[in-house]
Amino acid sequence: MKLIVRTCLIALLALSLLSCGLNNTMYNARKYFKTAQDRGVNAQGRPSAQAVNEYTKTIQKCGIILTEDSKGPKADEAVYLMARALYYKKNAAFQAKDAFESLIKGYPDSKYVPDAHLYLARVLREVNQIEASEAVLEQFVRDNTYLKHHAKALLLLTEFEIEDKDYDRAQYWLRRIITDYKDSKEYKEASFLYGKNYSEQGEYELSLQEFNKFIKSRGITKEKKLEAQYYIALARFELGDHEYALKATKSLMRNEWRAEMLSKAKLLSARALMASGKLDAGLKAYEETTKSYPRTEQSARAYYNWGNYLYYETEDRDTAIQYLNRVRVEAPTLDIATEGQRKAAAIGHTKISSNIDPDRNLQEYLNAHYQRAESFFSPLALPDSSLAVYRAVIAQKDSFVVQLDTLSVNALIMQAEIDSISVIAAELDSLLMALAQEESENDQEISDTEDPETELIADDEEPEDITADEEAEEPSDEEALDEPDEEPEISDTERLAQLNTRLTQLRDELDLTNIKIQNIETSLERYDREILPFCYYSIYHLFYQDETKEEEAEQVFDHLQEFYPRNLYSIAADAIKAGNPPSLVDPDYEDARNLFDRALDYYPSQPDSLIAVMQDFTESNYQDLKNRAYYRLGWYYTFDEPDSAQAFIHLDYILEEADNPELSTEVRKFYNGKKFLYRDEEALDSLYRFEPLPIIPAGTEVPGREPLEEEEEEPDSDEESDAPPPEDEEDPDPKQDTTATDDTPSDEDEPKDADETDAPASDDTSTDDNEADSAEPQPDNPDLEDSSTDEMEP
Repeated sequence: MKLIVRTCLIALLALSLLSCGLNNTMYNARKYFKTAQDRGVNAQGRPSAQAVNEYTKTIQKCGIILTEDSKGPKADEAVYLMARALYYKKNAAFQAKDAFESLIKGYPDSKYVPDAHLYLARVLREVNQIEASEAVLEQFVRDNTYLKHHAKALLLLTEFEIEDKDYDRAQYWLRRIITDYKDSKEYKEASFLYGKNYSEQGEYELSLQEFNKFIKSRGITKEKKLEAQYYIALARFELGDHEYALKATKSLMRNEWRAEMLSKAKLLSARALMASGKLDAGLKAYEETTKSYPRTEQSARAYYNWGNYLYYETEDRDTAIQYLNRVRVEAPTLDIATEGQRKAAAIGHTKISSNIDPDRNLQEYLNAHYQRAESFFSPLALPDSSLAVYRAVIAQKDSFVVQLDTLSVNALIMQAEIDSISVIAAELDSLLMALAQEESENDQEISDTEDPETELIADDEEPEDITADEEAEEPSDEEALDEPDEEPEISDTERLAQLNTRLTQLRDELDLTNIKIQNIETSLERYDREILPFCYYSIYHLFYQDETKEEEAEQVFDHLQEFYPRNLYSIAADAIKAGNPPSLVDPDYEDARNLFDRALDYYPSQPDSLIAVMQDFTESNYQDLKNRAYYRLGWYYTFDEPDSAQAFIHLDYILEEADNPELSTEVRKFYNGKKFLYRDEEALDSLYRFEPLPIIPAGTEVPGREPLEEEEEEPDSDEESDAPPPEDEEDPDPKQDTTATDDTPSDEDEPKDADETDAPASDDTSTDDNEADSAEPQPDNPDLEDSSTDEMEP
């Protein structure tokens, strides 16, 4: 008996010791968790390193409890505490989800199950399982078992709706809490969220009213009171009371200790300073916010506001682009991140390169200015600047007109000078040729009348003494000064060369001027057809969106309808005025396309009509319809009414000239550019392109063909073979090959100059030509002579 009692006492002592150990472990777990909660979160909303370490210790302690006694009275609390530690640790969301689900399933009667449902909904939302999160909350609200906790669920739904910017649904849930759960702890929290919801919507007057009510109520925590003061200062700032906002933010920065709220107060203070005109202090506050709270929403908003100030106020475009692009780096999920990037790109587009010249590349000029105007309009919200850009594009036409007039006048002047110089040069050239001819005749006469004996006597005479002439008196300095400087005379030959050089220069300049005139005329034609209607349409659209400029909009609309009634932009402006969405479709193109589609239905009942219409479209100004017409004709002459020649013409155009890969691909399915790709022999025979036979050079051996016998060389004519040679003709040299007769006389055949005659040698030359022509060709073999030649010999 004593042994049994002793054993029982030992067991009870062991159980008490074990219970004390588990209680102490749970106590330490609670302590670690509370310490971590008190540390709060940083500006990014995440726990500090010390807090994470304490959450880890909490999880370890709870693990010890569950290992020792997973069914004990502290087990459900250990699971709940461990799951919350995993959730607030912010790096183990899926583990927290499993822990909350284990608590709900393993301990359904635990008092922590209602809160576990709400935490589970939060975790599911963080892991991007939005539908599952909403399903958990909806099922929880419908379960009357958790009726006392419905206010918490509705409050959580409100927070989710505000995050999703669905402010109407958030307002609905808040009204339910305020109306149906006035005695709950969530009532005051709902009142706070009611004012916050108005602030998020931009309803600052209503937000101010709600927060003034909230801050006067009793029982609110210090944290909520400070947060309400921040929203009151924000509402007063947005309503224009900047001095109050400055005072309130200074008080907040003295009393607040939470990094998240401190960053908000710092940013609001910077905005209030800038609005109050204290620019240096405001810019310094922006800089402090970006440095003290990097990678936060407040840092991103500081860069965004800073960049806007630099662009709109100081026109520092480069720095503004840098800061606006930094917004996405700081907080990529914010709406202003995308807006900042769009503004940075737009500011970059407003700068036009100095290398863009409308005279050289009109399309590049238009693209740059159109993009600049669009950037000014959106997202920079500067419609007046956009309007100025469109007007500058319109004014460029006047510049083109002035250039065209100037170039046309210059072209006329150059052409007149060219005509004048051409006449002078032609007359001078004729004069020089006449003088040259006269000098040649005089030289010929002098050479014919000279006496050789007289020349010999003249050579024997002594030369005259010309020393006296060489020693002529030099003019005095005064006489030299009195004599004017005479310009050196230019010979007629040099003058003619100068005129020809100037003529070439003028013609080159005229060609270049004509090219410029043609380019400007093309640009002016494009202005009237496309550019001016588009610019006036854009201006009308700008005026139409500004209710204060209805009169200006009406004037631009009337201008479009008067000068461009059939233009697509005039039709689009008419649609805008009628309240319909604009459709930028050329009406002439639309009519042509409808005609083309109707013509396709002519086959097979009216093939001639189809061909006639398609032939007309081959001359169309609309390239896509022109390509389709060529393709349809090529198909018609290939399959419908085979005609190889016509098929080749139209299909080759698609492959070689039409820039349409789709049609080219379709054509290559049955025609490769040289022949048709058919498997049907009959179709192949009817549409085969015959290639010309190759030319075989003479003397080439061809397998299977015998060489032809050489024929005797026949004389050119009977007259040449029978006629006797002329008496004064010399015997031909047998060594010389005379098989080919040369019409040009050789050097040996040229006549010698006569000593005592003035007759020209043209008669002799013609005689030699006739003799050369009448000379009969000699055979290649000198041993084989013609029989007629033997008969003619004496």
